[in-house]
Amino acid sequence: MINEIMLLAVCLFTVEVFIKYSFITDLRLSLGIFKKIFHYIPSKKISDHWKEKAVKGYSIMLLRNSIKILFKFLYIIIIFVVSILIFDGFYEFLFLISSFIKSILYILIYSFFKYKLLDNE
Repeated sequence: MINEIMLLAVCLFTVEVFIKYSFITDLRLSLGIFKKIFHYIPSKKISDHWKEKAVKGYSIMLLRNSIKILFKFLYIIIIFVVSILIFDGFYEFLFLISSFIKSILYILIYSFFKYKLLDNE
């Protein structure tokens, strides 16, 4: 029972981290940067000099954004590792197929109700 409650808490905390730290927005930004880079490279209208400058600038932006995503991802992993270290048996419970399905359901239900409640206000 404690594992169920801990799984619920970890799932809800993970969803809040995704929302608060705009994880999805950073992924979309990275995708946009990739699109810009791949737009500049095959273009024949842009000289090689400006392609080098543009790609270098976009690469720096992409590197910064990738590091932000990495730290956010590590933060989520740390949440799971701390939970595993604190509660005995949580590691084994976490990797059961039933726990995986439950965690997906917890996340979906919580996200649904969170956005439904926010839409009504």
